[in-house]
Amino acid sequence: MWDGIPKDGSMDGDASTATFDTPWGVVCDSTGNIFVADMYNNKIREVTASGIVSSFAGGDYYHGGFADGQGSAAQFSGPSALTIDPHENLFVVDATAQSIRKVTPDGTVSTVLGPAFHDPTNPDYLLAIGAIASDKSGNIYFTAFAGILKMTPNGQIIPYAVGGVGELDGPASVATYREISGMTFDDKGTLYITDNNRVRKIAWQ
Repeated sequence: MWDGIPKDGSMDGDASTATFDTPWGVVCDSTGNIFVADMYNNKIREVTASGIVSSFAGGDYYHGGFADGQGSAAQFSGPSALTIDPHENLFVVDATAQSIRKVTPDGTVSTVLGPAFHDPTNPDYLLAIGAIASDKSGNIYFTAFAGILKMTPNGQIIPYAVGGVGELDGPASVATYREISGMTFDDKGTLYITDNNRVRKIAWQ
């Protein structure tokens, strides 16, 4: 952005000509399509396996906001991290609104958490959602302050790794975390995180 004008662009089309404005999170579905959180364009873009870019959900640079709906009728405000569950639903960290939004395969957007909510382990502390990941069972994991919370498919929030601030290794309940910026699961259910210039892992539990 520069003087209220998009810095780059939001042009759809062939990958050689399509433009983005601060693409942030990225995830791939089971058929090889890539979904990108195009942060400053306030939308989710899809890149097919053949390299065709299209706008999948959300408005645009001039139409950011917070609204559920289908396709371009929905609004995001700075979408950042992305993950995808076993049913091909996207889960998006809507950064400015501090929310988690769900996007179904047909592009329908709904809000599953937020905007702005409190840590269930400390009701006085307002969470800052950052990284996000999904396991094989469809549970969603997201960062909160200096730890990780788990959201089950029915919407229950469970403290998962909330040992506090620090760099201590050990069981997830007592290990401490400094600044988690990324998360992903491997096929065995091990969660890998990037935390304060380190790569750490949390074994299945």
